Amino acid sequence: VITKETTKIRLLTDAKTKKSRGMAFVELSTPEAMYECLKMHLTHLDGRRLNVERTTGGGKAAKKSKISSFRESQSAYISQTVDQILSDHMKNGDIMEGELDEGVIALCKRHSAQVVEHALKEYAEEKKVRKERKEELGEKEEEEMR
Repeated sequence: VITKETTKIRLLTDAKTKKSRGMAFVELSTPEAMYECLKMHLTHLDGRRLNVERTTGGGKAAKKSKISSFRESQSAYISQTVDQILSDHMKNGDIMEGELDEGVIALCKRHSAQVVEHALKEYAEEKKVRKERKEELGEKEEEEMR
């Protein structure tokens, strides 16, 4: 649970204007809280996309290496999550194998699971509506031919 007692937030501000730079560092007391926050990576808040990433202390070289490792791990997690979402939609019959090209799949992997889930549900609904309209038109054409 994220509370005032378990969370420290340091907003980055411009030294001259004292206005927010749009970034913050968040310290969390438990790994569970950290993973809940990491799930918010690539989600949207008030019309802006959030980037939630782990960081680390230490020297510049060590820090760079650790951050790179964290980013790779986070990207792998997002990729696996999106693959699972796509697999679930295929099992449900919402989309067919090969229906989405690699470009669409790559685009999905640049967004949060919530965004991908919503987009695929919307796509499946629109696809269903188009199919029903097509069937209705086909029936009308058959009746006109008789």
